[in-house]
Amino acid sequence: MREKWRRLNAVFLCLLMFSTPLTSTQLMVRFFQQPKVFIDSFVSKIQVEGKKFDAFYYSKITEYPNSSKEIHLSITVENISKGLQKVRMNLTKVVSSSELKSSFEASKPERSSTLDALESGNPYDLEEELWDGLYAILAPGSEQYWVKYNHDNNLWRYYPWINNLANLDVRWDLRGNQKIHTHIPRNVLQEWIAGNITDEEAMRRIIGTRDLAISIVGGIAISVFTYLYLGGTTGLIIGIIASIIISLILWFLSLIGQSKTSWLINTVQAEAGDGFCWSWGFHTTSFDAFACEPLLGWLSYVNEYTARSYAEILSQYHRLYLLCYETREFQMTWGSDRDGSPQTYTAEIWYNMVVPAGIFADYGSLSK
Repeated sequence: MREKWRRLNAVFLCLLMFSTPLTSTQLMVRFFQQPKVFIDSFVSKIQVEGKKFDAFYYSKITEYPNSSKEIHLSITVENISKGLQKVRMNLTKVVSSSELKSSFEASKPERSSTLDALESGNPYDLEEELWDGLYAILAPGSEQYWVKYNHDNNLWRYYPWINNLANLDVRWDLRGNQKIHTHIPRNVLQEWIAGNITDEEAMRRIIGTRDLAISIVGGIAISVFTYLYLGGTTGLIIGIIASIIISLILWFLSLIGQSKTSWLINTVQAEAGDGFCWSWGFHTTSFDAFACEPLLGWLSYVNEYTARSYAEILSQYHRLYLLCYETREFQMTWGSDRDGSPQTYTAEIWYNMVVPAGIFADYGSLSK
């Protein structure tokens, strides 16, 4: 009997403890310190090469007690063409409280940068750094020349405009140790700011070169579209990717309270009116294929280790019809955010591939 009363007393004391004001306050504090998650989805349209496609938008925003946010955005476009079934791209970025509080206004220089063509060399006594294996000029520059943000040295080293102003309107890529350094032409950026070209066209001119496009989409997909569909789908997929990327960026900017024009002028644009972006980390995270004809089912986790066994199986058939699913990942930064938190992208592509007879005859070569 005494043991029973002891147990009842213990239960009563526990209830009493959790009902005290101090404990209740602590529990409430812990409750409100939990991250808040907001999920939304809707359907809109994107336009590529004069064609409109349904686009499915999905967002997941996690707000943390320290006022930072993790923003995950996703856009999916389906039924694109005969060879291209679906493209989905995701953008993920963690935004600190300081970034959210920023006015997004660049500091105005007390002096302006001259655009007079001069002799080659370093006439402005600017500082340089070796960044990702390439030379960059450092902000804020010198008394003679203001540098808005650290960027690749296109004054006298790479496509120098110091003795040829026309190079400001040249789009170029340079490969550093890890990153692709992309120069955004002055004329493209100024037309974009003025609204004379569409967002899709502007982004297409920035990422639409073969080198960068292959890095984003993947060499396998580009090869399939080029050789099996005579290149007709290659331009479309690059247009889809460009349109989705800029749609994700503009969506992201709207969520943190920044306009497109503000971003282009204050973040992307450099002191000479051109701009820069950097991309890296390109890799395939997964590649799967479904054999429809003949019906062999999923060929999952295709990689250098499984290629030999899959090729041995596929070499027994005269002709194959495959539905492929490839996921690529990469990161990007723009302008004055070069050294900041990057935007992380994943590109998921579903496409058809007709494999002609004999391609897997020497299946051993695929694993080499």
